[in-house]
Amino acid sequence: MGFFEELSEKITTGANNIQNSAKKMSETAKINSEINANTNQIDKLMKKIGVAVKARLMDTIADDEVLELSDEIDKLIARNGILNEQLKELRGFSKCVNCGKDVSADSLFCPYCGTKVESAKSAEEEAADGEPVNIQKPAPTEKVCPSCGYIETPDALFCSSCGARIEIERK
Repeated sequence: MGFFEELSEKITTGANNIQNSAKKMSETAKINSEINANTNQIDKLMKKIGVAVKARLMDTIADDEVLELSDEIDKLIARNGILNEQLKELRGFSKCVNCGKDVSADSLFCPYCGTKVESAKSAEEEAADGEPVNIQKPAPTEKVCPSCGYIETPDALFCSSCGARIEIERK
């Protein structure tokens, strides 16, 4: 066998080895990806089972470990509720006393039911304000109060500045 034939055979063998290695790596990555996808799906299904059991069967379970875990879950859910309320306060939201929906702190009336919002503003601040704060050109999806011109969100039924009913959308 000549030098060039030997060299050609070694190059071909090396290229085949590299090709086989790349193929194995690709197959390995593909299998690992499927394993990870299956594991994620298993986790989702296990969570669904847990939610279903907690919702339907907790009264019949006597296992101490399950009861302790359920109690921890209940405490975390309650804590998240408190934290969500704190976030709303920090963002300037409060609950409407009539309908219970979130109302921004600068609203004088609930945009969902029209109930007057009890505000922390003093009488002097309200008198100094005089006009609605956000009078500007509305976006096509916003509503404008026909009474005072205050710009509202598309889902508002009442003006949060003056309490007037808003029926007409500006286009």
